Amino acid sequence: MSDSVPVLGPALVDWIESVAGGGEARVTPFGHYRPLWSVDVVRPGQTVELFVRGARDSGSVLASVYNLERESAVIRALTEIGIPTPAWVAFNPDEQLLILERIPGRGDFHNIVDADERERVARRFVEVLADLHARKPVDFRLDAVMRVPVTAEDAALGELKIAEPLYDAADLRPEPMITFGRQWLRRNVPQDIDHTCFIQGDTGPGNFVFHEGGVWLVDLEIAHFGDPMEDLAAVCIRDMVTPFGDLRSLFAQYDALTEWRLDLDRLRYHRVSKCVRSLMAIVSLNELGRQRGELLTWWAYRALYIRGFCQALAEAMGLDGDSLRDPANSPSTLPASPWSALHDMVEGDLADLARSNRQSAGEATAVLERDIRAAAVMRLVDAFGPAFRVAENAGLEELLGFDVASNEDGLRQLDESIRTGTLKSDDADLLRFFYARADRQCTLLRPAMGAMADGYFSPID
Repeated sequence: MSDSVPVLGPALVDWIESVAGGGEARVTPFGHYRPLWSVDVVRPGQTVELFVRGARDSGSVLASVYNLERESAVIRALTEIGIPTPAWVAFNPDEQLLILERIPGRGDFHNIVDADERERVARRFVEVLADLHARKPVDFRLDAVMRVPVTAEDAALGELKIAEPLYDAADLRPEPMITFGRQWLRRNVPQDIDHTCFIQGDTGPGNFVFHEGGVWLVDLEIAHFGDPMEDLAAVCIRDMVTPFGDLRSLFAQYDALTEWRLDLDRLRYHRVSKCVRSLMAIVSLNELGRQRGELLTWWAYRALYIRGFCQALAEAMGLDGDSLRDPANSPSTLPASPWSALHDMVEGDLADLARSNRQSAGEATAVLERDIRAAAVMRLVDAFGPAFRVAENAGLEELLGFDVASNEDGLRQLDESIRTGTLKSDDADLLRFFYARADRQCTLLRPAMGAMADGYFSPID
């Protein structure tokens, strides 16, 4: 794993200057391990402001399909038909470098203080999304990049079928939630889709830029054609991390702006699908991720998404999720531990170092603060981990009907029994086990999750 800051070499700087029409390129890296640069190409009387992105080898099993070249083609198509997004300028396929126009604005919706401004921005986003969904798939001319679904099954399962062979080939540790989710999605395909359109895929707060009344869509790597309710499901997902307002009101606005039906049952289905497909990427990043600085983040997102999966599935199945949960899986009081003093020492030393660095190296401070969160997670793992493991093994044995040799063996056995259809337990019992697993992981990872620790799906009806 590496956290080194990427550098644009002289040949690439020359290429950027040429693409911009000549001038001197002034490159400012984002001071980040992701390959992102702000570039000003300066010539007499004019400065061309650009945003440059490079491909990153994240470790996700889905990266071979949802890559920068694919996203470049999508952004170019949106630019050509006038969808508000930072405009496509050029793409270098050999170096995997994408150049976009740099637009003014910000993407931190969560930092908008004024409530009226928050609502204005959210409602402008809904207008942009409704307009995007109203465009005909043929208008995008993306036949070489993505196919238009022609059946209800295509619309519901098309992206899942892309992800499945990539996930299965990686031979990762078993995650029975994903296996069950894949089966449930096949058993419950919505049959009454009345509109097919371009889907941003990961849309909502955090994935658009706003400025002076305008909204521009960003992050289009998993864009595809499908059911518009899937994008509304994505808004629900992102709302768990960045509260977006009253979703019932925003979706009513969307309904008023569009000619197709707002179908909350289909939306609930797609929330499950989004969680399952996201977990495929996140689980692979947990095990195969190549950026040390992102490891704790992906563990936090894994905890959020497995709990989100449980809530989404319970609501889609018409079950009361709260009745399936046991408060014992979310303890708030630390038990005594002989290692508490060592945990105190490590967390205290890291906090002191972070305080001393805050006036100088920002990146060093960020690393220290990340390590403080990791140390706090390790304290919880020490305090609760053994008891949680015993409880989870007991739950596995109850579902399977026989003793398990270890936690990993039990999860593998459960995964196999779900896959082969030999599990005797009903869906509610399985969901109860999944909720217990999710709540325990959220307890252990709470320091890493930050505000996400309290992130749940907001009401939609």
